[in-house]
Amino acid sequence: MNSERTIISVYKTSTSPENVNRLQEVLDNFTKIIKWNIDLEDWVNILRIESKLTIKTFDLAKC
Repeated sequence: MNSERTIISVYKTSTSPENVNRLQEVLDNFTKIIKWNIDLEDWVNILRIESKLTIKTFDLAKC
């Protein structure tokens, strides 16, 4: 049994469909991220990240 904890983080974003490819390039390179998705149909474009450890907003903002 895997006892490693996972964290689900939810962020409000100002991204657009045109930026999804760039976002994918950045997020796919974070080794802590297990999976992620962005809801562009939501009015605040919610970004959900499932990760092995907490990902700081600062880490994402640097990208």
